[in-house]
Amino acid sequence: MCGCTAELKDESLLPHLERPNPHKSNWNNMQLFLRFQVEEYAFSPKKWGSPEALDAEFEKRQTEQKRREEKKFNSKLEELKKRTRVEAYKRSKLAGGEDVRFGDRIVGRNDRHTHEWGTAVFDPDTGMSKKSCVECGMEVEELEF
Repeated sequence: MCGCTAELKDESLLPHLERPNPHKSNWNNMQLFLRFQVEEYAFSPKKWGSPEALDAEFEKRQTEQKRREEKKFNSKLEELKKRTRVEAYKRSKLAGGEDVRFGDRIVGRNDRHTHEWGTAVFDPDTGMSKKSCVECGMEVEELEF
């Protein structure tokens, strides 16, 4: 990481007081710093050098965090797509190799209920579309991109 913990523990760089943690007694002690000393050290040439450089580092970290969140979202979306393709493949195999879409009844497979979805109704407040099964009444919300 950035070696921040070593800087925080070094009494000569940043003097601090240690007090027992008021939230839970078995947690680590709190380190209490004076704001002006922390700002003075942060803006020194040893660390960031100026408030602008500190702001630039903050922006860099924010964009990196957003990139990681986007990467995680995309990987989960890809996993969902894979699972959906597997389900579609299984359905086509059950139908004897025919092109079967979700919601279609599979001839000879009446032992399981398949949903017949009605038209989707868009809710502008939430940005979601809601549709329900004609037979059982189950409702599904979908996010429109």
